[in-house]
Amino acid sequence: MKLFNILLIAFSLVIFASCESDEQNDISRAQACIDSANETSVEDCLDYITGYSSAESYAIRCAARFIANGLTDAQMVDAIQAKNDEGTSGDPILGMIGLLSFKANTATEAKNAAITAMSECQKSQVKAYVLFASMAKMATNLLAATSGLGGAAEDALNKILAGDEPTQTDMENALIGLCGSITAPDCSSVSADTADAIGESATTAYDTYCSATDSEDDEFCQDLETAINNNGSDTTALGKEILELISKK
Repeated sequence: MKLFNILLIAFSLVIFASCESDEQNDISRAQACIDSANETSVEDCLDYITGYSSAESYAIRCAARFIANGLTDAQMVDAIQAKNDEGTSGDPILGMIGLLSFKANTATEAKNAAITAMSECQKSQVKAYVLFASMAKMATNLLAATSGLGGAAEDALNKILAGDEPTQTDMENALIGLCGSITAPDCSSVSADTADAIGESATTAYDTYCSATDSEDDEFCQDLETAINNNGSDTTALGKEILELISKK
């Protein structure tokens, strides 16, 4: 059973505790559909919830976006484990977010898919969904910015456009292409649009995950807190500092 579906089932225990409505019945059908869906068939499951705007219906849509992107249980486990990988030269969070990046035929399509997922996951009000969507948007925008750089800097982007998974090394090379180094990065030349998208995603990840949990020993949360404290509401400056912080181990 897909990990996203486990979260959906837990969510639905609360939803269906009261008497069922037509919407709840349709959500139940959509959930059952998603349980056996793959990345090509999952869009059909959304037909059951057309016209609904409840948090529960958006939880279905959010899960569907990740399934449509080919995210499997194994990838989710790999992403979580990558976050704590001490054998990397750069920050292991790079490997984690790389595994969550959205795949598409073009970098623009990938960015649009990540934006849609972020919007729908936020409306679901499920914190785990919002966290994954934030990281996915961050990674997708980071990689889209490497388009045209060529060489190793573009390897990670080429992999997601081909439907493959970027490695930790691929993600480090992408940051080297954008910021010059992973030991002494300078991300000042990263475009405002890219930095802003990353800054917004980082703020959402912090508000959703870090501020709601005991994150004193979480390096990723510490990086986010440092950057947010340094830059306040300036998401463009925040995004550039986030890139510099996650470049280094």
